[in-house]
Amino acid sequence: MSTTPVPEPRTDDLAVKSRRTSGDVYAGVLRWIRRSWVPIVLVLAASISGGIITANHSDQLAPFDEWVYFDYVVKVPTQGIVRQGEFMGHEALTAMACNGDSFGPRGEPCDNVQDLHAQYPQQGKTSADLYTPIYFVITWALGKAIQFATGAEFLMAARATGIFWLVGGVLVFYKLLTLFKVPRLVNLGLGLAVIGAPTTFWANTYISTDAPVFFTGALLLLAGVSAAMGRSSPWWLVPIAIFGILLKVTTILALGLVAVFLVLFVLSSWKALGRSRRLQLLTATVVAVGGAALSELVWLVIRSRMSVGPGPDQGLATDFLWRDIVGQLTLFLNPGVLGGGYDPILRLPQIIGAPLVLGTVAGVVAFVCMKHANSLERSLSIATITAATVFAPLLAVTMYVLLGDVFPVIARYAVTLIPAFLVAWAFMAQNKFSQWATLVYGALLVVTVTTCAALFA
Repeated sequence: MSTTPVPEPRTDDLAVKSRRTSGDVYAGVLRWIRRSWVPIVLVLAASISGGIITANHSDQLAPFDEWVYFDYVVKVPTQGIVRQGEFMGHEALTAMACNGDSFGPRGEPCDNVQDLHAQYPQQGKTSADLYTPIYFVITWALGKAIQFATGAEFLMAARATGIFWLVGGVLVFYKLLTLFKVPRLVNLGLGLAVIGAPTTFWANTYISTDAPVFFTGALLLLAGVSAAMGRSSPWWLVPIAIFGILLKVTTILALGLVAVFLVLFVLSSWKALGRSRRLQLLTATVVAVGGAALSELVWLVIRSRMSVGPGPDQGLATDFLWRDIVGQLTLFLNPGVLGGGYDPILRLPQIIGAPLVLGTVAGVVAFVCMKHANSLERSLSIATITAATVFAPLLAVTMYVLLGDVFPVIARYAVTLIPAFLVAWAFMAQNKFSQWATLVYGALLVVTVTTCAALFA
């Protein structure tokens, strides 16, 4: 049986085919860059800015509880969890005695640390027992990987994990804005504003439980809006809500905003949605809120059972006064949310930070007042203004009912609401001037904060 010989491919044919394949790959990469240049720029900006700021930090601890967070992270491989009433470990005590925080070194003499806890702030006891170990386990694991890859000290490596949460947050926020068909200039400008916000400096370049809050807030809002648009299942809200609240309980504010939004959306679109979709949206919302609340309740029971004594007296509890509760109606719409005031450590000029606050406040107010194209936008605007005004006093009253004391609700809790506030800003930026102004301001903010951090912080 004869066979027809197969001719060998010529060398020049192989070369042509190779060049064609290389050209296709090159063209594909160019198409991807043209399509995805905004998230690429955001990832680079977050990584470079966050990296420069973190690398320039000294060993001095941040004043926002980094001392107790560092203690928790260090204890992860041996304990996994810290308990109520537990004393700080030797490594954290040494860090406070030798490097201190913004108030300077405190405690024992640096050269003779004998773990005399009574000489330290908070009687030497931890206040991080309020948190589940999830954030701290992730920080320890990523920090060890960074330390292995870079050779950095563990404190710096653990701080650098905040950059991962920042990158994730701006990417999720970018996707959220694309759902509303926000122009790329505005999308990029607002993403840069997040990266350059003074709150990001404190939350994402130190060890802080605020590091994942923008990410989880944006993820919840993305899941809610996507479900309302029919682009994804509303049941994604359930695992995101539980994960977010176990990272930090203030995620409940973002979940509350999304829940109000979805309920309003269903009510305003009752006939258009159909019975099956209405039921699915409402049921998933109830399960997400209930699941998150139950998860936190279970954690509080576990925390209580594991307690080894009373926690430190931080002197935070105050008397219940209605005038103070009512006064908190504007708490989440003030400079403290985004760090718009003067920062004595960062030394950011107030004229640079102020527009960030003014833009969000104006955006939230304008968003609820403007004429909306559909019920989805109208529902989101009402939910946003509700969260910005009602949630702070509601949270204070809830803590009083559950705990018997009034603890101050601080503006920083609203970081989880910032994605919604910035969506409102995006709707306000309608013309080319406002779009370019948003981009220029976002870029200026990143450059200024990075420079100030490198020079002063």
